[in-house]
Order: sequence, then C-alpha cells, then structure tokens
Amino acid sequence: MLDHERIRLLIGHDGNSTSDTAIATAAALFPGSRAAVLHVSKSFADWGVGSRVWMLDRDLYDVAVLDAAQRQLDAAVEAARTAGLDDALGELLTTGGSVWRTMLTAAAEFEPDVVVVGKHAHGSRGSVRLGSVAHGLVARCPFPVLVVHPRDDGTSPLQPGGPVVIAYDGSEGARRMVDIVARLLPGAPTRIVSVWEPIPVWVVAPPMGPATFHADFDTELQQLTQERADEGVARAQAAGLDAEAIASEAPDGAWRAIIRIASERSARVLCIGARSRGRVAAALLGGVAHAVVAESPVPVLIAHPDPVSDADGT
Repeated sequence: MLDHERIRLLIGHDGNSTSDTAIATAAALFPGSRAAVLHVSKSFADWGVGSRVWMLDRDLYDVAVLDAAQRQLDAAVEAARTAGLDDALGELLTTGGSVWRTMLTAAAEFEPDVVVVGKHAHGSRGSVRLGSVAHGLVARCPFPVLVVHPRDDGTSPLQPGGPVVIAYDGSEGARRMVDIVARLLPGAPTRIVSVWEPIPVWVVAPPMGPATFHADFDTELQQLTQERADEGVARAQAAGLDAEAIASEAPDGAWRAIIRIASERSARVLCIGARSRGRVAAALLGGVAHAVVAESPVPVLIAHPDPVSDADGT
C-alpha cells in the first residue's frame, strides 16, 4: 500500500467487455484501491459528414448516446465495486476530439497512481499494433499505464499467485519501473529479466579470424546481460522486493523472449519501462516496449522514465 494512502486507479471504460475485464484485473492486482471509472463519449460534432450520423437531429443524438453511455458507466462502476473497489466512482465525459487526449486531461486532474485500459484484440497475432486509445495512452501518459488483454474467452489473464516480472535493460525507464513496482506492490516476489540477442557470426567475426571469436563475443554478451540483471536485482532488493535475476538469450527477438519468460512463469503482471525521449520518441514509443504491450497475454504495466509533456499538443 502506498505510504498510508490507498492506490488511486483511473480506469478507462468504453462499454466493451474488454473494459470489464480490465476492471476485474485491476481490482485483483491492486485490491482495495480507490478507483474512478471514466467513460468518454464522442459528441455529435465529432462525427463527419461521411457517416450517417449527420442526418440525425443533433439534440436527439446527444441525448440518446449520453443516456446509453451513462447506463454503461453505471454498470461498470457496479462491477468495480463488486470486484472489491468498494467506493469506485464514475465520470462521464464527452469529446469532440480524441478519446485518449480527453483521458490524459482527466488523468492530469485525478493524478492516479495507475491508468488502466483494456486492449482490444486485433485480427492477426504478430501484427504488433495497438488500438488508438491504448496506443495514445501508452505513448503519452505521464502516469504508469496497465494494459490488459483478455483471454480468448473474455476472462481476466491475471495469475494472482504469480511473480511480478520486470524487463530490465539498465535504462532510466527500467530503473524507474523497479521503483514503481516496489511502491505499488511492496514485497512482491519479483523476477528481473534481462535478455540479449545473439549476433550473427558475419557481423562480429573477422573475415579470416578464428572460429572462436564469435563464441567469445557471445559469451561476453551473456556476462554483460547477467551483470545487468544482477544490477536490477540489487535495486529491487534495496526497495524491499523479493527479487531474483533471469538472464536469457533472445534468438527470436527481445520482446518475444520477455513475453515468453513472463508467460512460462505465470506472471501476474509484466512490467517494462519505455525508453522514449522527447515529443517524437514519445509518440512512436520504443520498439520492444510497443511490441510487449501489443502482444503480451500477461497484463503489462508500462511507464516512461519521466513525465512526457503534451503542452504543444503533438
């Protein structure tokens, strides 16, 4: 629990079952938290003339849509309370712009410890993409974001008894993530995961050099990765976490190895720090972090190394 305060959750809800699963997952991961459930509805003005909405009466449209949205929100708040977030509150907002920007504005006012959002399934595994709302929040939110991808049957993917897995690369974002986990999940069994990608022989070996050159180079990478994982463990243990190191080769890419390790260990949550910097980097998000969030069946907690300013509106 946070320093004599309960964890504050801001949970995005769009009326979809994915959002319901996100609520259940957040309630199980952070029991007893203070929660605000946020539903953002598109206003009449946001629909272009290319849709059939423009033929409807503006007032009738807004009344009907807002009435439906309020019913969905009321049901979501009740679900949150049933899941253990006893004093969950709801807020309904309308926007003529992007939903995720409206959520960011609400987050700035609420100042949550974690923003929670469900990730809608996409057609092709391996396409490595996020929905626009989840992507906007993950890329720009200054607060940690929990992204939940429901199982195929719609249930929560959370493994309550599993360890917390933290992907650790020694960056500022990774170090901050260790501190965040220690604050949100104090004393949790934690696995600090560092991975290395093998380098092809032709990249590192001299044209006529000894065959052992590549093996030596790969051994050095393994040692450096182990040292990095040990560094993360030392930081985690100093913060009160029950941490162990895992250094692993990633022959099929870093993000696949991180997800595989988390899945094999039935992790309750997979945590990763973004490496983004500045406006452009924040909008694009690091490749490994993006792929982990997009593809992981394990709930993902992601945070930036420091607050990302959105003052310029980009």
